[in-house]
Amino acid sequence: MTYDVTIAVLADWLPKFEPPFGDNGFAKPYKDRLTLDLQVDPAESLASVYRRALDYWRPQVSADSQAHPADPMEVIYWVWFYIPEDELAFHQRYEWATDLVVVDGQRHARWNLGIAEIPYEWLVRAGEEGLLRGDPFRPYLPMLLPQGGSGFQSGWEALQLSWQVLEGLLVSYGAYKLGKEGRDHLLSRLERRHSVGKHAPEWVERGGSARNVGRTLERKPWTAEDLRMVMNVPTAEVATDLLAVFGFEPNAEGEYAVSESEEARILRLAEEDVFNTFFSGASETALRPRLEHLLETGELPPHEPPDLSSA
Repeated sequence: MTYDVTIAVLADWLPKFEPPFGDNGFAKPYKDRLTLDLQVDPAESLASVYRRALDYWRPQVSADSQAHPADPMEVIYWVWFYIPEDELAFHQRYEWATDLVVVDGQRHARWNLGIAEIPYEWLVRAGEEGLLRGDPFRPYLPMLLPQGGSGFQSGWEALQLSWQVLEGLLVSYGAYKLGKEGRDHLLSRLERRHSVGKHAPEWVERGGSARNVGRTLERKPWTAEDLRMVMNVPTAEVATDLLAVFGFEPNAEGEYAVSESEEARILRLAEEDVFNTFFSGASETALRPRLEHLLETGELPPHEPPDLSSA
């Protein structure tokens, strides 16, 4: 068995490529792009598919370009797949290969993989599970340099500490802005962090940082059984524990989606603060005043600029 895959060129910013390869910027409708039909073996890597397309087109960097890669593969950082909005022009969204959620042969989620580590069948399974943004059979060949970097850290210790500090504040100082009912609901969610903590090391082995797992949950509404399989946890109850501490609850269809409750919103704000501010190496001394302000006001305090007076 092989897959019928159509790969389309997206080349913009830097480096600049000669036409016709270079005439495939963001504004071009999908139907007008350079495309190539390939037969792809399920075990073939995403990097191999890109390489085959480059070997076919042999793009040339313009003489006036400010970037001259020795190998065009050096400028492939993003991973994009066709969505219907691209019919008129590319609908911009940014995702590193390491941000992809793919699904392996055991139907377990895998994260933080490079393009050479992703078998194409894992992308197809991710599409079947609703975890891929776009059509796995219509990838883009993304030829443009990013303006930043990307790295991987687990973040689970910092997130567990944040949950612990929140629990301690609520137990010691009462309801804050939440009121008694909201406080009790939030404490009930936070208690379920212990179940999550038991399984985080195994997720990390598959590339599942706290941020990656959080983004996976946001990709679609979940049934407990679907999430149990993808996360490789023993029971549906553990899956619902994970959903609870990330601020999800059942919707009218019985699937878990982002909750609009105030306690769930506070959880999400606290989690994003850890990801954006601390991520690793967080201390209770640094977290406590920020989380107390969040409970008192419903919002996070602004970030203080660094003190450079002693520099």
